[in-house]
Amino acid sequence: MKNPWTNILAAIIWVAPIIYLLTVYSSLPEIVPLHYNMEGEPDAVGKKSELIVIQIVISFMSGGVYLLIKNGIGTNGEEKQEYSPATLNKLAMGILVFMSVICIAIALDTVYESFSGTTIFFPASGLLLAFIGSSIQDVKPTHKFTGRLWLISGITLAIVVLFLPALLTRIVFGLFIITVIVIPLIYSYRYNKKQLKE
Repeated sequence: MKNPWTNILAAIIWVAPIIYLLTVYSSLPEIVPLHYNMEGEPDAVGKKSELIVIQIVISFMSGGVYLLIKNGIGTNGEEKQEYSPATLNKLAMGILVFMSVICIAIALDTVYESFSGTTIFFPASGLLLAFIGSSIQDVKPTHKFTGRLWLISGITLAIVVLFLPALLTRIVFGLFIITVIVIPLIYSYRYNKKQLKE
């Protein structure tokens, strides 16, 4: 039996960024930053109404991703059997929380000049990677390796970027992401090749 409180909690998390932005909307300047360069400085600005549109689009995207993952849409029959409903729900909720946190960070960046959304984005991305890693370890052998790698790498990334300047943070973040994608691909290829030989 499905727990209705899960859907209620997801709905609250989903609308929270929009509600927050609407509550501070009147205090926002007419022109706000909409995009940032590699050093975390704004390089594109626009009307504050555009920020609302961007937040709504991101919110609908995150809601769509939540529903897709929760219902296992996009996976074939075999993959859907590998991921239990509990695992899919856990992954969906984690990604929804991440997207909502990022939306709120964007709003805070606009409201408070001394606040930088990147101080939230990169550590949160590391924690999301660790969360996904911890959620997929029991699916199959290749996922166990990937899960452990992502768990350790995500926690490490979340801590390391707290002490780096903006530009170096982006470089380290990019290298981390490339590494945690390439290594599991190589491992999976070698593992499957070994299984075929046996």
